[in-house]
Amino acid sequence: MRALRYLGVATLLLVIALFGLLLWYRQASLPLHEGRLVASGLEQPVRIERDANGVPNIVAASERDASFALGFAHAQDRLWQMEVNRRIASGRLAEILGPGALDADKFLRTIGVRATAVSIFENLDAE
Repeated sequence: MRALRYLGVATLLLVIALFGLLLWYRQASLPLHEGRLVASGLEQPVRIERDANGVPNIVAASERDASFALGFAHAQDRLWQMEVNRRIASGRLAEILGPGALDADKFLRTIGVRATAVSIFENLDAE
């Protein structure tokens, strides 16, 4: 009877610990929308303010800094989507989705989506 009670208490503690870990992970994986961050690569200070719907509003002194801040905000909010799109274009979905994605990878490599993107990028002017 005593062993059963200890097992019940241990199970309850394990469930509470797992729930706490889940809550911590959920919070830790959310992007930082408040506070101040220092990022190298900016020419002037930039402010990213989010409205009530979480939409970023960027205030920057130059177009270059605004583009940098826009990329930063996109990465905060859509990093998973950006990573999956990069893998789609490269024909590398099977690396994260498994063998079921091999046919899609083969097709995307055959039509040369990544090679076309690289070619377009290399032919852009500096601006």
